[in-house]
Amino acid sequence: MTGPEHYKQAEKILGGLDAVRDQLTAGGQKASVADVSAGIAIINGLIAAAQIHATLAVAAATAEAGNLVRWDDKQGPTEWQQVIYP
Repeated sequence: MTGPEHYKQAEKILGGLDAVRDQLTAGGQKASVADVSAGIAIINGLIAAAQIHATLAVAAATAEAGNLVRWDDKQGPTEWQQVIYP
């Protein structure tokens, strides 16, 4: 996955938070403690996954901005070049 793809994935995952919230509040009924607990667990997992993708997007952007992603004619690809563009 490229940096922009990680960023888009983080946004997509965060968009899923609304769906979980909507399920918990659907129909105007109060959710059970078990449903709320399950919803919180799902939300926490989504937030963690989004944070991972966002961190990888920042790492990729930083590497590219610092000219760490390049092909060196004498030594071949840099380590970042190999990681970001395998």
